[in-house]
Amino acid sequence: GSYRSKWELAEDIPAIERAWYGKASAPLDAYVVAAAKPGDELLLVETASLEHEPLPLATGHRVGTEESGVPCPAQGTLGLQRRQELVAAAQGASGEVAERRRRYVAEETARVHEGAALARGGDESDEVRMVRLGRLMVASHRSLAEELEASTEEVDGLVELAIARPDVLGARLQGEGGGRIAVLQKDAADDAAP
Repeated sequence: GSYRSKWELAEDIPAIERAWYGKASAPLDAYVVAAAKPGDELLLVETASLEHEPLPLATGHRVGTEESGVPCPAQGTLGLQRRQELVAAAQGASGEVAERRRRYVAEETARVHEGAALARGGDESDEVRMVRLGRLMVASHRSLAEELEASTEEVDGLVELAIARPDVLGARLQGEGGGRIAVLQKDAADDAAP
């Protein structure tokens, strides 16, 4: 009750997490948590301004998360290294790594725009749109793993296990790398986790 807004609270969340758990999430994660509704909606965030647009999922679909139990390698040196590589690529660095990072950003940006359009609706049925959104999530994960090199074998395996389930339409690494995945699934009658 001491915060004027959820955005003010979001600014303090990394420090609170650091004090309680010894590590903090990225500041953007806190803003996403403050803005999003759990499970039944996506959130499109313009990272430079933190402007956001809630995007509802089709009825009967939800997004959940699953933890691999593997520590996040992107926290610390790997995450810093990837960010430095992305900045260098954006500034025109040459070489195979820079090219792969540029390709990741271009392809992921296109997937985000396509996914947002699918979530907004259109001429296709809800089921077709959600299947297409799930395929984008899988493509996003593979790009994170191959072009950005931000995944682990355990997380890749967890994604494969998830998408093998008939109620799961897509899965991808969540955040900037490590042990958690986001899963798009059709609501199951027993509300079973992926």
